[in-house]
Amino acid sequence: MVKVPNRVKKLIFVMIGIGFLLILSYRTYISIYIKPYTFIDLKEKIVDYDFIENGKVIITKWDYENKLDYYMTKNNGGVLRSYPIVGKTKIVKEYHKLKDINDMKHNIPDGKEYWGITIYNIKNKKLTPKDYDLFKMTREYNKSYVPDRIDNVIYISNGKELLDIYLKSPKDHYKKDIIKSIDLQSGKVIDQGDTTEKEVVNDSTNYISFLPIHEQLTMADRRISLDKTKKFPEPDAVMFDKYPNTKDLFSENHSMIGILVDRPSVDTNIPILKLLVNQKTNLFKNVTIPAEYSIDGQEHEIHSYDEFKQFYNKIGNIQGE
Repeated sequence: MVKVPNRVKKLIFVMIGIGFLLILSYRTYISIYIKPYTFIDLKEKIVDYDFIENGKVIITKWDYENKLDYYMTKNNGGVLRSYPIVGKTKIVKEYHKLKDINDMKHNIPDGKEYWGITIYNIKNKKLTPKDYDLFKMTREYNKSYVPDRIDNVIYISNGKELLDIYLKSPKDHYKKDIIKSIDLQSGKVIDQGDTTEKEVVNDSTNYISFLPIHEQLTMADRRISLDKTKKFPEPDAVMFDKYPNTKDLFSENHSMIGILVDRPSVDTNIPILKLLVNQKTNLFKNVTIPAEYSIDGQEHEIHSYDEFKQFYNKIGNIQGE
């Protein structure tokens, strides 16, 4: 029988001990930081970016701030992901870890809860991020109000870039929406702005439902996001030839294009969509504009951008910069 040296025995016991501690630490982490929470949207950050089209468009690459937390959460319940929200000079990304977002009745974090937004300020082709606590922001506006959700559209009112926030009050048993706005420059909750421009932004990309863009792309107002794949399926897109650096930036899941205008429109957005296809691709060939989106209430088959502008019903009342 082979005799095991004492130092080897000690090493084995140490390794077993370390393994036990790792397992215990893992289970403790899961039980404290993951299992109690059903709505987890982990914090992401912009890790690289570039400006194109004379600074009017930004390409961003995102990644999770804490990759270990992401992998552990992903394997033990899943991770939600909200889209970035793009304004003319602001990009907002929400993040939270909450026990029950559908029945929120408190404005002070419960346990390890958190709920925040990162606001990126865009100036001179540079990004400056700043984080804000939505619980604290709500309390500072009204100590009895409770945050319910934030909107997904940045709009301009009285010269300010605003993002609406929906609050609840115990006075009506948390049933009625109280709509206010977040001033994205100060990070403060203020009275809701004039939403005229908000409706303009909301209606600015109705055409996406019938244009033949790649299914991996999601477009809303000022944002185009890459989803469902790790590689953009148009390797010879005009953008990659015109701006070589964008091939890496816009190549992975969660990559994003932001169109930095005050009023997104056909005139501001279609040229960017054209950058995402081959030079020879006609986005408007054999396209049918549904009656609900045509200028005369009739269905139209079109074959060119000029015909699109002629018959699409939003071109007359949404003008770009």
